[in-house]
Amino acid sequence: MTVEQPRLKTLGPEWFSPSMGTGSVTIACLMVSIYIPIFQTIAAVFFSITLFLFVLVFLLFLSRFKKYPNETKQDLFHPIKSNFFPMMPISIIVIDIALHKYNTLVFHNMFIEYVTHILFWIGTFGIFLFGWGIILVTFINVHVKPDHANFGWFIPPVSHLIIPVLGLSLAPHLPPSIYTSILVIISCIASGIGFFLFLFVGSLIYHRYTYLNLPISKIAPTFLIGIAPTSIIVIILSKLMVIPPHISFGFDFTQLGAFFGMISLIFWGFSVWWIVLSFGLLVHYVKNRNHHFYISWWAYIFPSGIFIIATGVMESMLHESLFTIIFIMLTVILMGMWVLVTTEMLTKIWYKSPYRIKKSKPPFKYQG
Repeated sequence: MTVEQPRLKTLGPEWFSPSMGTGSVTIACLMVSIYIPIFQTIAAVFFSITLFLFVLVFLLFLSRFKKYPNETKQDLFHPIKSNFFPMMPISIIVIDIALHKYNTLVFHNMFIEYVTHILFWIGTFGIFLFGWGIILVTFINVHVKPDHANFGWFIPPVSHLIIPVLGLSLAPHLPPSIYTSILVIISCIASGIGFFLFLFVGSLIYHRYTYLNLPISKIAPTFLIGIAPTSIIVIILSKLMVIPPHISFGFDFTQLGAFFGMISLIFWGFSVWWIVLSFGLLVHYVKNRNHHFYISWWAYIFPSGIFIIATGVMESMLHESLFTIIFIMLTVILMGMWVLVTTEMLTKIWYKSPYRIKKSKPPFKYQG
């Protein structure tokens, strides 16, 4: 029996994806709890898991950075892995959105409100910092090729789009002030950055998938990230609808409810279309290639969670009972997907754990 030494060399930024995915499940459950109260307890469980996963990976990531700084630097300049670094601040924003919803629905605690604002600025700073850094590295790096493009490149645009989801949620609860105006301005700037990066990067990825070979199987799940930008835009539009004129520089968005509702339906419809397309591509990978578990499977959870949250938002905007039924059903399915991916992840971690006691096979005996 042997016990191997622990290794941190391969712990990349993509390991923040479990906290992102679990956080999206938390928010979806909190929204469903308005209709089914038991989901508030379920959301509390998922929220606890989200915090645990983020703190665990963050500490491990710091340990890796101290012990293997060169490997971390290599990831920062890697044409694919570098795009996963914004997952860290995205996780902070997702946790903060869940915390804000808890404070709005359950706690109403002033201390938690201060914490949400602090976390907002920490996450926002990280997203802008990584956003600039990743694009500069991509432009400067002469080794970046067209066949490096994949839907993991959507993570920087998604990271910027997630900022106004929280910023525009915090602003209406504050009195008119310079700080409130800054919240709205930063949220609008981040929306513009995320939207245009989505268009620019999307065209590059579309070109690669059309004219070059498909990515290897472990990157295949990132295809579903394509539903995240348009789904988040739906959520942003719903936030703009309730921004009062006195903190939106005189623009009365509250009078544009019907218009925003129609535009949101258009963006939501694209996400539905992309999900069907993603399913077709998944079938191709399963039938023609190996599609074993990899950490990228969490790309099936977070974008799906964002889409389901957008579906819940559509229900509140259009007041259609059909959306309510779809929203609740999809949330239950999302929880099942989370259990599947989490089980696969824990199984792989245990199988490859250096602490697992591995029994040697008995010697082969010839029976003649």
